Amino acid sequence: GMPLYGYIADGYWKDIGNLHEYQLAHEDVLAGRVKVTFDATDQGRFHGGTGLSIAPSATFEGTVVLGDNVVVGDHAKLRNCVIGSGCSIGAGAEMSHAVLWSDVQIGDYAEVSRAVVCDSVTIGSRATVGENAIIAEGCVLGDHARLLSNVKLWPRKVVESHAIVTRSLVQEERWSRVLFTDARIGGVSNIDVNPEFAAKLGACMGMAFGVGTTVISSRDDDPVSRIIKRSITSGLMSVGVNIADLQTTSIPQTRQELHTGRYVAGFHVRRSPSAPDRTDIIIFGRDGRDIQLSQTKSIERYFFGEDVRRVSHEHVGRLGFPERSTAMYVSRFLQTIDVESIREQHFRLLVDYSFGLASTAFPQILGELECRTLSMNDYVDSAHFADPLADVLDESATIMRSLGYQIGFKINPGAEKIALVDERGIWFTSLRLLTIVTKLFLESHRGREPYRIAVPVQATQEIEAIAAPYNVEVVRIRNSHSAMMEATKDASVAFVGGTRGGFIFPEFLNASDGMYSAVKILEMLSKTGYQLSKLDAELPKRHQVTCSVGCTYEQRGTVMRLAMEYSEGKQRMLIDGVRILEDHVTVLLLPHKEEELFVVMAEADDIQTARKTCDIYAELVSHWRFGRNDGHEDLVNS
Repeated sequence: GMPLYGYIADGYWKDIGNLHEYQLAHEDVLAGRVKVTFDATDQGRFHGGTGLSIAPSATFEGTVVLGDNVVVGDHAKLRNCVIGSGCSIGAGAEMSHAVLWSDVQIGDYAEVSRAVVCDSVTIGSRATVGENAIIAEGCVLGDHARLLSNVKLWPRKVVESHAIVTRSLVQEERWSRVLFTDARIGGVSNIDVNPEFAAKLGACMGMAFGVGTTVISSRDDDPVSRIIKRSITSGLMSVGVNIADLQTTSIPQTRQELHTGRYVAGFHVRRSPSAPDRTDIIIFGRDGRDIQLSQTKSIERYFFGEDVRRVSHEHVGRLGFPERSTAMYVSRFLQTIDVESIREQHFRLLVDYSFGLASTAFPQILGELECRTLSMNDYVDSAHFADPLADVLDESATIMRSLGYQIGFKINPGAEKIALVDERGIWFTSLRLLTIVTKLFLESHRGREPYRIAVPVQATQEIEAIAAPYNVEVVRIRNSHSAMMEATKDASVAFVGGTRGGFIFPEFLNASDGMYSAVKILEMLSKTGYQLSKLDAELPKRHQVTCSVGCTYEQRGTVMRLAMEYSEGKQRMLIDGVRILEDHVTVLLLPHKEEELFVVMAEADDIQTARKTCDIYAELVSHWRFGRNDGHEDLVNS
């Protein structure tokens, strides 16, 4: 029963309860709808504090308020903006209805429209920030980066140069300018690679593959892989693509299934072998090789262009489950192996399955080959992350020596790569393993010459040395699995060896398969009669040392140009980077694929020379980053 009174007051009131209202309040102030007194002095073209540095050619429209110590470059354009103290606006930059807090750096010719930029943000040259975007403190946008409208960046995010940010970044640390590294997309599990991202990616994949096509899918046993695969599947089906789901299946088996010709593409989701908290998505082409570059670019265009068209309900894709895929894989496997030659040896083997997917098929294959096998970690378990090779050295060495086993394999969780231990319990490095397997292949294929073998540019000169007595050409390729698979398109290439434990035998599969590689080694040992330890002692040995130098993406071009100039007239190879061959020394200079590093690999007959050479060329790269090419000869001859 108490009376309620109202009063119409003069002045301005706004409940700033969200970011949109915060922006509107600034617009009202700048439009004169709020009676406020600026601390800044009215200087005609703008209201400004002290310590300003304003280029005469800079232009101002509407109401512009500048804090203390603001720098505005030549031909910059500011319209209805609030610029905090300590900010720097680059030459030619355009700011419209923007609110900048303190110490913001805006690059030359950057554009910011109706956005809020918090403290200590750096926006690169020619970067673009769309309307209603919010950038929290400490973020960095690279040159030519684009932040689309309504996107929010939480504190301290990094956006790479030329990247296009299409969604808000909350937990993710950075946004890359491209999705793919070769045919792989990777990121922090359930943060970078999350269900929303995966569903969008699936829809973009479907747009690239086409309505009515069928794609094969598989995954490992990790729970994040399960939800990501389902999300990709949902995205694909939403644009009319059918799915053949192999469920929990190894990568080699998925690639082999693509050989049936029933599918336009495939994909596999796994926990990253390099970090347990990261997830990888690998996309395959219709022939089982990695997806082509043109298709990855097509997917990226759809992803960043937001141009996805859903189909009507009657055209939504269908989900099916192929039968007997493992049985077909085993059958095809045994058809391409000399089974009897292996059976005659009655091999005694140690096999470490690394809790991976090889344990679902390989025991059956070894049983058919009548091998006596001691298995370790021989079940699929996503709760375990495979032990690094260094952690199993002592245990496996003891087993090999005490039980008299002849050979041991460690197969990685994805069943693509292997490590090898001999009867002494000595594990071979991946580079030495390449040399040994190459020798076995050359010796067991005498009479097949001439043919070609392909190895990455990072492989040692040991390969050319052991191939010299044979009528075989050694082809150097890029150091990636995609390049290894591409090499198999040449019918004269009979073998492709990798530097990370992967090998390709094209008569079976045009990609690396750890299970097949292990059995192929048994077959070649059977045919040649070699013992691993004796073979290792007979083969030439080179030493390789690797170091890296910090190098931004912008500096890479300068380093490569100066490396090319330096190596002009020398014996060299231009694959991945610059490979220089000098007196008994080989140096490879190449940019890191995923990090801001430049890698130096030096190879020599002894470890001391290799280390000295690596240090010298690392110093050269340090000079080249800043365009300095002085002192070349002094460094090399020191």
